[in-house]
Amino acid sequence: VMRQRMLREHPICQTACDQLERSEEVRRWLGAGEVSTGGVVGGYVDIQEGTAAFRIPLGRSADGGAAYARVEAEAEWLRVPGAASASGPPVEERASARWLLRHLELEPPQGGGGGHGGQPPLVLYSLEASVPESKWAPSREPSAIPSAVR
Repeated sequence: VMRQRMLREHPICQTACDQLERSEEVRRWLGAGEVSTGGVVGGYVDIQEGTAAFRIPLGRSADGGAAYARVEAEAEWLRVPGAASASGPPVEERASARWLLRHLELEPPQGGGGGHGGQPPLVLYSLEASVPESKWAPSREPSAIPSAVR
């Protein structure tokens, strides 16, 4: 429950969900009138390396297959100078992150009647990574791990 809340409350996940739910392109891809990002979000946030990846459920496609979006992000670390303290020297600097949503793709729906079967993912946008992907990133390769937790 705590991990799910941490993933869902991350600014990148919230921004991606908002974009996905409002996108006409996503509705056309799914063949559905409504996009719902409710459900279990998979992925990770690596604060040390400044990378994050999410696998966000999109509901069902028109043919009944489960649809997901893959979102990748990286952080740009900013230094915020310490504020002057009333009782003495300034408080030390602290780091703050500005996150960039750099990759958003739709995975072909799994199961169902298969209007998308065998198709590659639909990339909505992608910027070149300036930080290597973390070893914690969910794999794109087929796996025995259930897709809902990758």
